[in-house]
Amino acid sequence: MFDPEKVPAYLRTIVPSLWGSLIAWLVLQVPQIPDNVHVWLVTPLVVSAVVSAVIVAWYAFWRWLEPRMAPWLTRIVLGSNLTPSYTYDESESTDDDDYVDYADVPDGDGNFVTDSAGKWNADDIGNPTPSGE
Repeated sequence: MFDPEKVPAYLRTIVPSLWGSLIAWLVLQVPQIPDNVHVWLVTPLVVSAVVSAVIVAWYAFWRWLEPRMAPWLTRIVLGSNLTPSYTYDESESTDDDDYVDYADVPDGDGNFVTDSAGKWNADDIGNPTPSGE
């Protein structure tokens, strides 16, 4: 389902990723890079790492500069002048019937590993009663 309130978040993810990918691609097009280095730079692992690092650097730099720049420039470099806001919608929460309290799950021997207060005790694993009782 499309949620218009999430558009700034999508834009602020996609646009910096596009900028970072473009910059990383341009760096790999520099003709002065020696052939032996260029061969290493175009391996999938290195390309992924370089693109990711450029995206992170791009986003971090512009987020730092954002309070000091014009709104139109923010839209160009980050995709949106609005910072995303996330609201909690109780109707989207999980159903209590699906909730599993792992304090109530027995260990491999069928014994519970928490005391009556629900506090886990490593000494209780395999022992049907909490230690000290």
